[in-house]
Amino acid sequence: MDQSPLMVDYPPNIIECKNEEEMKELYNDIFISRQKSLQFVVSERDKQTGSRIGGYAPSYFDDDLIMEKYSLQEYVYYFSIGVDLFPNLTDNEVSIFIPKDFELYNRNNIYPHFPIKCIMHTPSIRGNNEKICNKNIMSKQLIPKGIVNDLEEVEDVDELGKILLEPVMGNKIGGTPAMLQREPSYYTWLDKDKYVFVMQFDESSYLRNQIIGNEPFCHGIIYFYGKFENGMLVELVGGFWQN
Repeated sequence: MDQSPLMVDYPPNIIECKNEEEMKELYNDIFISRQKSLQFVVSERDKQTGSRIGGYAPSYFDDDLIMEKYSLQEYVYYFSIGVDLFPNLTDNEVSIFIPKDFELYNRNNIYPHFPIKCIMHTPSIRGNNEKICNKNIMSKQLIPKGIVNDLEEVEDVDELGKILLEPVMGNKIGGTPAMLQREPSYYTWLDKDKYVFVMQFDESSYLRNQIIGNEPFCHGIIYFYGKFENGMLVELVGGFWQN
């Protein structure tokens, strides 16, 4: 199956590459039919705005009142997704925070008990709040790699010569989650609460030497679910993680 990206020059903003009709078609392709997904990667460069990972959180969270509002005292910044990567956010961006205590999300790794925080907020540059700064992940930009067919042909390990269609791995927005363990218990409550798959972050995508110490999810994949209204993302939650 042809996996060639439709966008190959790392456009600075997906929106700039699409008119309104094409954006609607893209939404249908990645979130309705889910035939395609938008792949993204960690850049060698850092960026103060837009989609980025590690280091300081957006300056929106420098405010102590915001910290208190979202109970972030025992959390650390993970990454942010902006309209440069995910145009269905309108004028917002969403930032992800994880507990400082690994055991909290190791024991509780499935929604609704998965204690990861996904907070939508007004776009802002990197701040300087040391309390939630992630010094174990070198700060880098997240950039689009392209749009691909979300299903790829793989050989069945149990039946010689049989070809299966499987969701593509890696970091992606839309399409179908590429689960490492296909147990319905991971998404039972998500389905009941009418959340749909939005994106996944694959820890195999970190740059070499980007992480100090252990990877937060033990070289796993984190799956995010959400809700849309009129084609725009209005809520994002941590669904589960696997390794």
